[in-house]
Amino acid sequence: SSSPTWSLIRCVVVKSMNFFGLCKKAQRADSVEECGEEPRNVILDEPIAQQVKKEQNPPNWPSSVHVIEPDDKFVGDKQALFDRIFSDDGKYTVHPWGAEFPNTDRYGGYFNETGRDFCAKRVAVLLKPGVHRAKFNVGFYNSLVGLGREPSAVELDAFEVLNGVGSDGVEHGLSPGALNNFWRSVENITTAPGRNIYYFVSQASPLRKVHIR
Repeated sequence: SSSPTWSLIRCVVVKSMNFFGLCKKAQRADSVEECGEEPRNVILDEPIAQQVKKEQNPPNWPSSVHVIEPDDKFVGDKQALFDRIFSDDGKYTVHPWGAEFPNTDRYGGYFNETGRDFCAKRVAVLLKPGVHRAKFNVGFYNSLVGLGREPSAVELDAFEVLNGVGSDGVEHGLSPGALNNFWRSVENITTAPGRNIYYFVSQASPLRKVHIR
């Protein structure tokens, strides 16, 4: 026989079940909360062409980016173009290609970039695969980059960074030398055979994937 306590508990449970059963029967259908329409991903419903804005190819480069064709496609004087880029249209001195004792250990000269070290101009020169018979003076904030898969895909005659000059625009022996030559880079190119490469720099002037022959 069950105790009075268990009988009371059973009675409460049965009455509760009956109560909830009555509530369920009495509940109106229109009072039941219904789920709204599932959220729709509008982006995925649109055609891919409408989702992504088509980018111009080639891009609309700013004037500070120069994409250079190889010699067999280039029209004009490439050395003159390189000199104009370095000199910023004549503001700075370009070291000439045919200087005294070219490409020997007695090869002299200097860069006059006085006042350029804190200018706001940035320049990228991008060389397309092929041969480029010219020399590029790498100045402040200049990045010279070959666009080939490997350095051997782009051959440039030479590039150089020479000792700087004093604030008076005159070279004074070892001072300042290369101590003020920084913030420039060269990468992913090969130089022509037999060319000496002069790259007098202090810091922040990396050479990456460069094959000097």
